[in-house]
Amino acid sequence: MQNTGKTTLTISLRHPKFVMSTRSDWQLAFLPVEIVMKAKANKTGTERLSIEVHGGKEIIMVDYRRLKEKEMIELHQANFDWVTQTRTQLILFDYRNCCVTPAFVVEAKKFTAATLKHIYKVGLLGIDSVKSWILKGILLTYPVNFKPFHTKEEASQFLTE
Repeated sequence: MQNTGKTTLTISLRHPKFVMSTRSDWQLAFLPVEIVMKAKANKTGTERLSIEVHGGKEIIMVDYRRLKEKEMIELHQANFDWVTQTRTQLILFDYRNCCVTPAFVVEAKKFTAATLKHIYKVGLLGIDSVKSWILKGILLTYPVNFKPFHTKEEASQFLTE
């Protein structure tokens, strides 16, 4: 088997409980205790929040695809807890096939303001014309390095540069 240099540790969301996909116990040792306990609360669900290693750098992957407003806000709050408790400073948000509502935008602004010192770069997938206006507002308001991409590979390359 060939080593691709990519490792994935996944925490999932199936509202309202956070779940972990099957991974070895040594990988759990690198997460804060509160996250591991939430992850062990339920063993089923779809993978939504994960850390992937690309080029030796950890990237938090947040998958909002096909989520409704309430689920998006819950996942966003879980991501906030993760970002503030881990050393990972690179994030990839996937907004494909979802609707960004005013309530979610309020949460996104709070997240951005509260995590300025924690986040180095952010890649964004699924940014359409409406979401691009929201992104422009965030870029004008906060000194952040957020950039939209068409593919996960392009975003990962930007984040690991």
